[in-house]
Amino acid sequence: MYQDIDMRVAPAVAGQPDTLLKAEAARAAGVDTDRVKALKIVRRSIDARQRKVVVNVRVRLYLDTLPDSTAIAEPIVYRPVAPDAREAIVVGAGPAGLFAALRLIELGIRPVVLERGKDVDARRRDMAR
Repeated sequence: MYQDIDMRVAPAVAGQPDTLLKAEAARAAGVDTDRVKALKIVRRSIDARQRKVVVNVRVRLYLDTLPDSTAIAEPIVYRPVAPDAREAIVVGAGPAGLFAALRLIELGIRPVVLERGKDVDARRRDMAR
């Protein structure tokens, strides 16, 4: 049996799914932590609109029984790109540019990401002003 739980947690909690997130999800579901046999993160997003950053997370708790092997996927492992691989230029380090670079890595092509904006520290100072 499984139960889906939607929560808003601190980044430190979301970063430790085997310990802190599991305990927080069990508390939110109103069950004992010992009943949770497995936990799967179904959806995760970061809400940084306020000063206090939170992570919106939907977890699937498997209670009292382990899920079948197809229910929890193995993490994706990316192979290193060969040093002599073809290169492709990606213009922009926004969401689309970073996704394009990731897809190129999956295809064995070395991405070169170009971004014309300021460095991170300068951007942070500008945003603070």
